[in-house]
This record gives sequence, C-alpha cells and structure tokens, in this order.
Amino acid sequence: MKKILILWLGLFILLASCNPQGDSDDDDPNPDGNPSREELLVQSWNITTVIIDGQSQSPSSQADVGFNENGTYNIILPELDFFPTMGTWELINNDTQVSINGGEYVLNVIELTEERMILELEYDNFKAEPTTYQLSFQNSN
Repeated sequence: MKKILILWLGLFILLASCNPQGDSDDDDPNPDGNPSREELLVQSWNITTVIIDGQSQSPSSQADVGFNENGTYNIILPELDFFPTMGTWELINNDTQVSINGGEYVLNVIELTEERMILELEYDNFKAEPTTYQLSFQNSN
C-alpha cells in the first residue's frame, strides 16, 4: 500500500511540474524583454541622411523606406537608383546584415536601436573602387 501511495504521489508531482500549454520561459526568444533585431527593423523609419563615399547628402523628399514583418520591403531613394524598389529581406550573419532578394544586395547593420538605424551598402559600380552608401534612419514613432 505504501508503494502505491508513493507511486501516486510521484505521478502527481510529475504531472504538476509539466506545463500543458508548452509556455516555457526557455521558449521565449526575448527573455530579457528587449525587442529582437528583426522587431527593431520592422518599425517605422524616416531616412535622415545619405552618405555616399564619405560625402553627406540630404535625402530626397521622395525618400520612403519600409521593412515589413512578412519579409518584404519597399524603398524609394533616388540616390540608390540601381537598388530594387521592392522585394524580400532577411537578417543574416547573426543579424549583422540584411540580405536583399536572396543576396542580390547585402546591407551591413552598423547600428540598430529603437531610436536609430544605420545601414551600409558597398556597391561595385565597375569603378576602380566600390561606392559606399551609408543610410541613417530615425524612428518615426
């Protein structure tokens, strides 16, 4: 009788320690409560500056940039007339780069916070040296 009681008690403890919803703290991708880099990227952003080979330029009034949760993007930026205006994106290399259209272009993530984002692109335009574009954004919220 004592063995049966111990078995029932052990079974009760085992079942009580299980989480039937599967909501384990270990499954939380952001256990510290901070947003992931992907969550930061898909916020609303306003472009503030464009630096081309070290020369700062004010962005065109037509400039518009958006990264969407579904992995698509839209960009209107006359300074990047070679860059595809829409397509797909994904974070790669430990979230330090944004791959555009499956690697057609790769943007280095220089800074990404809730308030500010800086992306950099090296574009080989068949000159002796590639052209470096640095794009700065500010959170529009």
